Amino acid sequence: MYNYKYNDFSWIDPLNDSANTDLKYVKKVFSILETGQSVELLEKKPQPVLGSGSVRNLKSRSRVFKTGGTSGMPSQVFHDTTSIQSAVSGLQHRIGSAPISSFCCLPLSHVGGWMQVERAKITKGSVIFSNYKELSKLDLSSVLRNRWISLVPTQLHFLLQSQLGLINLRYAKGVFTGGSKITEKDLNQIRFNEIPVFPCYGMSETAGMITLLDSSKFLNGINGVGECLPSAMIRLENNKVSIKTKSLCYQKNTTTLDSSHWFKTNDLAFYEKDIGYQIKGRTDRIINTGGKKVNPEEIEAVILGHPDVLQCLVVGRADEHWVEKIVCFVVLKNARLHSIVAFTRARLVQYQNPKEWNVVSQLPVSEMGKIIRLD
Repeated sequence: MYNYKYNDFSWIDPLNDSANTDLKYVKKVFSILETGQSVELLEKKPQPVLGSGSVRNLKSRSRVFKTGGTSGMPSQVFHDTTSIQSAVSGLQHRIGSAPISSFCCLPLSHVGGWMQVERAKITKGSVIFSNYKELSKLDLSSVLRNRWISLVPTQLHFLLQSQLGLINLRYAKGVFTGGSKITEKDLNQIRFNEIPVFPCYGMSETAGMITLLDSSKFLNGINGVGECLPSAMIRLENNKVSIKTKSLCYQKNTTTLDSSHWFKTNDLAFYEKDIGYQIKGRTDRIINTGGKKVNPEEIEAVILGHPDVLQCLVVGRADEHWVEKIVCFVVLKNARLHSIVAFTRARLVQYQNPKEWNVVSQLPVSEMGKIIRLD
């Protein structure tokens, strides 16, 4: 394993502002870990964790993350140094042994942000901390050379609307993108502008990505999240995803997990030779309407295909007649709702069409920029 020194901050790029709050955050985390304690990466301030109650199986120097995904139901996941380093090793085997340097614009209290620190620290890379919106305001092309950026699709969509954002992203070594599906409009723009996007699949429980699609394949028209990293395996049972990986957390809430066992997820996927895995949604989002099971992500993808739809969320609501009725929330740019409804009806089968439409000014998003379900 790697020689891990908690008090080594050589990975902090000198271009960072010394007063940056992210720098204070990471230094606080490592000061806690250096004492042998575990740390909970809370949103505003990391805190030492006491090994009692729900964390009675706490391992030394654990990193504890609170995750809610898109469901809004928070869970705690516990990672130790072994799972963290396994995640970094698996990624290095795929993208090469060079130091992994990042332009970090995801919150450090989430795995997606924190793992950028761990990758740089372990591989002797460096990190620059910033807000992703700066990529639409400043020419950072020289800064981004040989750096990776991690973005969720909503952040990527925002930057694609800016000419400066497009230029900056084109200069990055690569853009890791996961968390939800990229819309067809954005796919076309990414490929037209030859932005080096690397779609991936992972979760807080696996310390980040466990699959990766190379940008050359992606830019040549292949969709999906690619093949598993060497540190992970996926098994599909009725399209339900189970994972076996050395980077699995050792505990989730009060449940102890074993990295040698299969971890069952709520995700749905299928596998195609020479293409890899494609994530098709989550079992806990499936809507049972009039005896038909409907995947809301398929409906959202169609609606987001309209040029005047900025955001979209489809959910199921309890209904006496339909069991669940399909309800849609949309944020619009210019068009009136009736044109969106007509556009959708022309592209979906009847039972997939929403029974209720709501135009809203914005949809709630998590700190990670993911749309939060309105269940």
